[in-house]
Amino acid sequence: YQNLGLVYNSSGDIPKAFENLELALKETQKTGDSLEIVHAYFNLGGMHANNEDYVKSEEYFIKAREIAIRLNDKKIEAGAVNNLAWIYYFNKSYEKANEYFEEALKLRKQIGDEIGLVETLNGIGTFYLGQKEFKKADFYCRKAYDEASRINYKLFHVISIIISININ
Repeated sequence: YQNLGLVYNSSGDIPKAFENLELALKETQKTGDSLEIVHAYFNLGGMHANNEDYVKSEEYFIKAREIAIRLNDKKIEAGAVNNLAWIYYFNKSYEKANEYFEEALKLRKQIGDEIGLVETLNGIGTFYLGQKEFKKADFYCRKAYDEASRINYKLFHVISIIISININ
């Protein structure tokens, strides 16, 4: 059901996508497989965010985070915290968004998640760009660019430099 939900989402059939992702969640809850449940929560949280239902999205990402904490899985926790930062940003809860971005950054540094670190640095840069704090935006985008270059993460290498160019 997870894959079907994602296929329906890609094809633009949002009601079918939600239907299948909800079924996937129900099936994984029956198995008790915590990692699959987290995966379902991330997919549903993302779908709701893409459809601007930030309340529902927040609920799913909080549930994913709770499981990650219970499992002591810092990588999943960092992903959930980073996603929550974006939800708060889109909801215009900027102070809370900043707190969560900083927490995600701390977690990702703590566990050595290099790709996640680049994504969070880039997110913080984008956050500051939206706040029109251009020096901070430039600082974080350049850090993201440097890290992306160091680990040869081409996608964010390009994104970070484009954001940095737009700042200057």
